[in-house]
Amino acid sequence: MLQSGEPPLDAVGLQQVFDLLNSKELREMGVQLKQVADNPEIAKAGDSVRLSDVAAALTGAAGQLAAYLNQPYAPATLQNISMMPTALRETVRELAPEAAAKMDEICPAYAPFPTPAKPDALPSTEPQRRAFLVKTLDAYEDREKKIGEFTHGRGHITRAYIYANAMCNILEEEGVEVDRNAVLCGITGHDLGREGGGADEWEEESARMTTQAMRDAFGQDAMGAQYETSVGNCIQRGMTETMEAMLLKSADSLDIGRTVDFEEKYFPFLGDKDPNREPREPDKYTVSSSRATELRRQLMEEAKILQALTDPRSRWRNASIRLMGQLYEGNAQQNIVAREQWQQLEKDIVQEYKDDWTLDSDAYVQQVEDIVLKSPDLFPVLSKYYRKN
Repeated sequence: MLQSGEPPLDAVGLQQVFDLLNSKELREMGVQLKQVADNPEIAKAGDSVRLSDVAAALTGAAGQLAAYLNQPYAPATLQNISMMPTALRETVRELAPEAAAKMDEICPAYAPFPTPAKPDALPSTEPQRRAFLVKTLDAYEDREKKIGEFTHGRGHITRAYIYANAMCNILEEEGVEVDRNAVLCGITGHDLGREGGGADEWEEESARMTTQAMRDAFGQDAMGAQYETSVGNCIQRGMTETMEAMLLKSADSLDIGRTVDFEEKYFPFLGDKDPNREPREPDKYTVSSSRATELRRQLMEEAKILQALTDPRSRWRNASIRLMGQLYEGNAQQNIVAREQWQQLEKDIVQEYKDDWTLDSDAYVQQVEDIVLKSPDLFPVLSKYYRKN
């Protein structure tokens, strides 16, 4: 069609058109408009078909030109609907007001994170953020020694920090802005106030202790009240809907496999909230991008491996569950043997945690980092995206 126009386009002209359609902006626009139009709830809006038509026009024309020019064209994005750029949201509102209203209701844009009072006083490099992690881990080790609570100790915080760091880098590679200090300092301190395992009843105290640790490390007036409140809200469930809060929750939830089976539908990273959930059910998420689905699953698999390699409770979890199941299955003597075996296993698990106390916090973090960075075959995503320097 372009070649038969007035004037007809030659090979150079066709290449120019394809380059425009294959630009990052238009490539992602087509994919994201299709994500919106394909969302089951948004699709109920009568004008959502307009979004489908525009998306099909963008990707269809680019695909035809790519085939004609014998060039690759793979429209894909990791960004979910809530990450949609403001300008594209405005385009959706102009094209399909009814669909846009539903989009804003169920997939609202992430709230912007406030700017700190003195940005230059906060960390600007990964070694500075890692130093905050190392210093804070000493408090977790002290708690391990005091009350014997290892599930939310140095291992969990170090792994969650690695996950958070990698996910920040993944989003930044996609052009998404993230406040790394809020995410990485927040995940470092998010369990500081815990006094035991199980349901987290100490989030508010953890938030207070985290922001206090940041004030002590970076200056009493470095953050400012609004920024400090926002960091604290990231730690407390349901208090804020920022990208940073989503990343903190994602990093924390990735490590949950050390205690319970991880369920993909409750993993926030790159997902949009599913409005169809049962009463009292946690937030669950749907993913409309095959690329995002693949990346999420790879992260979950790598987190499971890292837990097995660095956390005694994860490593021996199946054996412990099996022995617990045998406590009342046999005769009296068999039950006694099973109980003795289970109790010994529990003692061995605790001892493995204690053995790590021979390492100071810097050496402990280095040990976990080495496992990730020196094993790209086991950790293709984490080893690529985790940055320590």
